[in-house]
Amino acid sequence: MTEQRIAGLTKEEFNAKNSEHGGRLEIFSASTSKGTEIDVIVRPMTRAEYEKFQADLRKAGQRSESTLVPLGNALRGCLIAPSADEFAAQTESLPAIVELFAAELIALAGADAEVKKKSFR
Repeated sequence: MTEQRIAGLTKEEFNAKNSEHGGRLEIFSASTSKGTEIDVIVRPMTRAEYEKFQADLRKAGQRSESTLVPLGNALRGCLIAPSADEFAAQTESLPAIVELFAAELIALAGADAEVKKKSFR
């Protein structure tokens, strides 16, 4: 029987890398309607990485450029597996998947938090 791999890693390899990163790794999987599946393993962004990502988005907006480059850069910066080259090859014909994975990465940075107003009244 073949050992299960996700983003090219076995469970043992994932656990080792997860320990190296303080148990904070996440696995994201995207499946297309045509059956293509792409898995990635990422670590959360640091504050500095998130601030750079926001600055890159603002610069892209000022130049009326696509946000795909800053999104891709943020994702590649946090990518643990597969390698950046493998991921680029996998997403060459499916570039929108980069945006979908980046949205999940940004959620890890707290963008999915629900903020409520509180009061002592």
